Amino acid sequence: MLRGVAKSFRRRSEHTTALAPLDLDIPEGQFVAVIGPSGCGKSTLLRLVAGLLEPDAGAVSVAGLSPLEARRAKWFGLVPQTPALLPWRTVRANIGLLGELNRSGAGTRGEDHLVPVEVDSLIATVGLQGFESALPHELSGGMQQRVALARAFALGAPVLLMDEPFAALDELTREEMRFLLLSVWEGRAGVATPPAATTVTATHRPRTVLFVTHSIDEAVLLADRVLVLSARPGRVVADLAIDLSRPRVAAQADSDAFVDHTRNVRAALRQGAGR
Repeated sequence: MLRGVAKSFRRRSEHTTALAPLDLDIPEGQFVAVIGPSGCGKSTLLRLVAGLLEPDAGAVSVAGLSPLEARRAKWFGLVPQTPALLPWRTVRANIGLLGELNRSGAGTRGEDHLVPVEVDSLIATVGLQGFESALPHELSGGMQQRVALARAFALGAPVLLMDEPFAALDELTREEMRFLLLSVWEGRAGVATPPAATTVTATHRPRTVLFVTHSIDEAVLLADRVLVLSARPGRVVADLAIDLSRPRVAAQADSDAFVDHTRNVRAALRQGAGR
């Protein structure tokens, strides 16, 4: 929950307002995409939620905790734009890193909100069988991002923060990663393009996701809601519900409903950019 949150930066003699005061509520288990022009404060918003930045005004809370308290209690899984894998650790070791840190005392407060996922199960889910012992430099960019995705899910943190995680990938790999993310988030088998008959297991509770992207199609395909930010200073110019059925499938991108949603997001982006 954000109330009246604003953020500015001062670099030498320049003062830049990144985010105008904004309010935001994200219910548990919802997938929210954030889109807007370059420099509008999307990544700043993500870092404020994660407790990596302090707001100049307003307040942020996560399940009743401050962002710093939530981060210390391991409420967040983070997927950055670059995979940020440790180059000397194997695929299995990179995915299991947060679990190792948690067992070694970094998180020994009995966090009952954590639902750890078995590493080998995640390796199978993201399609990395046979690469368990590979080092990051032996993997393609798409495979490295699969490792980063699995690592974010491994600890079972209830909030997933994603900052343009697929931006550096080619379009085909990016599409594959979108459906892989959805299949892991929804608790289904990790398939690149899930068939329409695939169902979400009844006992699975999807994590809350805040996903930053520059892609309109990506935002609509993935999210329950799309937040559209204006040009800097960023403010919410539209909060659009995406009522496409789940599980999402590739064929939906050709539907009239999908086209309508992308048209609405594009119109809001133009409005926010003053065009």
